[in-house]
Amino acid sequence: MTKKEKSIRHDGVKAVSEMFRVMDEKTSQRLLSELEARSPELAQKIRSGLFSFEDLLKASSKDFQVLFRAVPQKKWALAFRGLAPEVLDGFVSKLSKRTQTELIEEIQSLGPQRVSDVQAVRQEISEEARKLEKAGALQLPNRQSSDES
Repeated sequence: MTKKEKSIRHDGVKAVSEMFRVMDEKTSQRLLSELEARSPELAQKIRSGLFSFEDLLKASSKDFQVLFRAVPQKKWALAFRGLAPEVLDGFVSKLSKRTQTELIEEIQSLGPQRVSDVQAVRQEISEEARKLEKAGALQLPNRQSSDES
């Protein structure tokens, strides 16, 4: 597959993910389930495009803390590596002061990290969030703010 074909395929998945974002939850879940039966890999790529690590900023403090407890703190420290200060502040403000201090110290103690490792752990955390939501343990932010109205 050429570089151009890969780019078109990636853009196609991105476009489909955007279409799913604006659909109502019930319809998108039904379509994703049907797609998963035919192409699990494609369904996973679309799911990944529906929800990103940064979307977790929109989660309530309570739901974020449920997720935070489900993922080892070392992974959070790696996932927070390289975030803009205001984004990092948005995440840690959802935690207790003691946990904030511990986490900041852990982030600072990390040496240089590969971007691919940071992205992989962010993806892992996003997947864990989706699993917890499916289990009813937390509620992820609505994918489209107009859905909340």
